[in-house]
Amino acid sequence: MSAYLRFCKCQHIPPLPASELTLRYFCAHISKRLSSQTIKVYLAGIRLYHLEHGYSDPTTDTPLLSYLCTGIRRSLRKKARTRSPITFSNLRALKSQLSLSTFSSHDKLLYWAAFTLAFYGFLRVSEYSCPTTSKFDQAKHLLRDDVTLSDSSFSVTLKCSKTDRFGTSHTILVGATGSSTCPVRAMSKFVTLRQYGPSGPLFTLSSGVYLTRSSVSATMKSLLRTAGINPETFSSHSLRIGAATAAAEAGLPDHLIKTLLVAGTAMPTRHTSGHPQRYSSRQPSGLPRHSEVR
Repeated sequence: MSAYLRFCKCQHIPPLPASELTLRYFCAHISKRLSSQTIKVYLAGIRLYHLEHGYSDPTTDTPLLSYLCTGIRRSLRKKARTRSPITFSNLRALKSQLSLSTFSSHDKLLYWAAFTLAFYGFLRVSEYSCPTTSKFDQAKHLLRDDVTLSDSSFSVTLKCSKTDRFGTSHTILVGATGSSTCPVRAMSKFVTLRQYGPSGPLFTLSSGVYLTRSSVSATMKSLLRTAGINPETFSSHSLRIGAATAAAEAGLPDHLIKTLLVAGTAMPTRHTSGHPQRYSSRQPSGLPRHSEVR
């Protein structure tokens, strides 16, 4: 309500009761900096403000206001970002370029463990990285103690995620693949060489800074570019998209893939010569498009 009241004060317009013309001017004014969805929330607030003060709903029977809001929504509509999935071929290219890079041995293993964890675990980047290079929250972010290794798998306890509204932790299990991109082998090698104690973030670079979304994305793009792959449509989210794409190509039904994406449960890991075995000969229909993988 404060934005509306400031607007009325600056324009010398009484805030109560608001005319349709006043609401149109206000919506046009805030459309310069707010989304159409946020404008709808502001209008709902103005409606409640009127009702609380004994006035009728000012948004009722306002066709010109509705036309304006529709026009704002269409003019502010953004093109969906095109984000390419990381394929098994891309994953092998990342590994190859990491081995040739100037990163320290520790950081090479760190990035490879992070890439394979994100891919085989269907993880969002926020679930295994920190928001900044120097700050983290033990109650939210991934620590060394959150990973338990065995010969054929490792478990990861995720303390929070984008879709976890109540902060209920859950554990995912990532299995060995026996391929060159095996996540268990990658994590085992990294943990063996890891330089820091169990109380800090799992992925801490040799310089002491924490792995962040931007460093994952920047490193991935740099390695892909060095491998001769155009990196413009790739981001840290490409690993998660790649996991969904690989699962679809392996023949998993769409409802299972969507469950994996929501729950963060690790993808099936039966491989032969680095390629997933098909679970059925029929390509599943209705699979989530790249733009639907959040």
